[in-house]
Amino acid sequence: YTPSELEKMFTIIQPIDFNRIIRLEYYTCARNGEIRSYHQISIGRVYVVFGKTGRRYVKLNSQVQKIINDLELYTKR
Repeated sequence: YTPSELEKMFTIIQPIDFNRIIRLEYYTCARNGEIRSYHQISIGRVYVVFGKTGRRYVKLNSQVQKIINDLELYTKR
């Protein structure tokens, strides 16, 4: 995607919860099913996900960490 396309995708897609999932998929290169099945492990900021190809590790960059924090705040309301 071009920077312009990403900007549109990250600002136009609604509702905001769906937008967060789209951004998680983009930043982690994980599939929807993998994101829904993640399991945190204690080695830094790494998640284990299980998908069609089995287990793999997803490192959480700052963008992903912010989305996860926003989701956790949302679910605690």
